[in-house]
Amino acid sequence: MTATRRANALITGAAGGIGSAIAAALVESGRQVVLADLDEGAAGRLAERLGESTHPLALDVTDKGAVDRLAEGIPERFRPIDILINNAGHDIGGRTRFDQGAADDWSSIIDTNLAGMMRVTRSLLPEMVERNAGDIVNMSSISAIRLVPDMAAYTASKAGVRAFTDILRADLAGLLASLWEEVDVALPYSEGELLSRVRERGTVDIGYRARDVRVRGRVAPSLASELRAAAFGANGQQS
Repeated sequence: MTATRRANALITGAAGGIGSAIAAALVESGRQVVLADLDEGAAGRLAERLGESTHPLALDVTDKGAVDRLAEGIPERFRPIDILINNAGHDIGGRTRFDQGAADDWSSIIDTNLAGMMRVTRSLLPEMVERNAGDIVNMSSISAIRLVPDMAAYTASKAGVRAFTDILRADLAGLLASLWEEVDVALPYSEGELLSRVRERGTVDIGYRARDVRVRGRVAPSLASELRAAAFGANGQQS
């Protein structure tokens, strides 16, 4: 009898709060996971914690050459990639009024959150199309549809993620299993409190934890149930 191959996933920004929570859920469900992150040390520590079903991989999604060589750095036993989760992103330097912020700050946000996501997708997508199989998750944000002052670059980047995902879904209609981007984060503040904190402090330490990850909207059912389990536990309880 031929053994069933374990599904393989790759997560960018894997060492962060949301990325590590998703990685843990996928490992628990029996997947093998490539933990791609700009912080090689953090990815390595996460791999040590999650075990032999993971592989840490240093990746700067803004480095065109590194992304073009992405597949070459994935060990054979973690191929092919069945699930791509584009999670890398930041808003460092972006929480200021647009005319007062540095151009290098907002361009870095766009390069990471939008262009980097597109680069990684382009690098791994052809093989998925060739196999006519694969799931792609692009991490958007409530900021894509709800305006928050002093976050112009971040909002534009996440609106771009949403638009890119929609058009890619249309381009690949009938080819891949699923393509979705509606992933939300539960903030420990009301919207009013969040706006107040952003205005007063210029930043908010949200303190992401596994339970902060919520999934909504157009979602592949099997993956959605696993991500919800990561957030709240199999019985819907806070983990």
